Amino acid sequence: MRIMKLPLTLLILCLASMTFGQSVVHEVGIAQSNDDVEQEGDFVSLNDLELDLGWNQGEESKIGLIFRNANIDPGASIDSAYLRLMLQSALSDSLTVSIHLESEPFPLKYADTIGIDEGRSYVSTIVEWTLAPATAGTVVKSPDLSTLIQEGIALQNWGPSSGLNFLLTPNTIDDSVYLEAEFFSFDQNDPTRRPRLFIELDGSFINGIAASAPSSANVVVFPNPSAGLVTINASSAIKSLTLRDTQGRVVYFRQGLHSVQENLTVE
Repeated sequence: MRIMKLPLTLLILCLASMTFGQSVVHEVGIAQSNDDVEQEGDFVSLNDLELDLGWNQGEESKIGLIFRNANIDPGASIDSAYLRLMLQSALSDSLTVSIHLESEPFPLKYADTIGIDEGRSYVSTIVEWTLAPATAGTVVKSPDLSTLIQEGIALQNWGPSSGLNFLLTPNTIDDSVYLEAEFFSFDQNDPTRRPRLFIELDGSFINGIAASAPSSANVVVFPNPSAGLVTINASSAIKSLTLRDTQGRVVYFRQGLHSVQENLTVE
């Protein structure tokens, strides 16, 4: 089901009568330029067109990714989750990195005057990710991050407006070798290339919105947030559909969607 042009950048919350108690893939994007950053040695770049991760003759490159307003309620059970990034240039050899999650539900903004992990603490779980050699333009997905995110939403003061701040660091520093994965950043101005976070969970825990009746079907909404076309994929017909923005305002409602392929427009 392809739908709509939206007048503003909205994070869409889907309420469909078929999704109660069922798994939904919730997509979260980087909201602003300085929420995906890189640090090479001591130099922090907030607005770079690429995110370098690895090392260059002993100089470490690491990246930070803040996904604000995750819109996940406390008590949610995370079925699976992963980061999706796109390589800007070829990765010549395997690169193993560690993924950390900051133990703060409202991460502070990054600054170019302080290291991206300086003054921050992280949850106990660490996920190791080995990236295989790949060509430019390849989309790569991290291992499952559900255990990591489960620790995050268990933090004190976690709420729907909380954020998830990931730190990615190379595991081995080689003084004689250059090996970096170069990812597209938010500043490439192409939503299809930007870092994304995908979380699979019961749809009733997305910002407190529960659906009205049980069903065996799943709903996937992407891209989310969006300022343009939004696609909803449903595995069976939807009886009713409500879309809300992050303030809880209804931006679209319709009943009687008995087909999973229908063109809809939000004025």
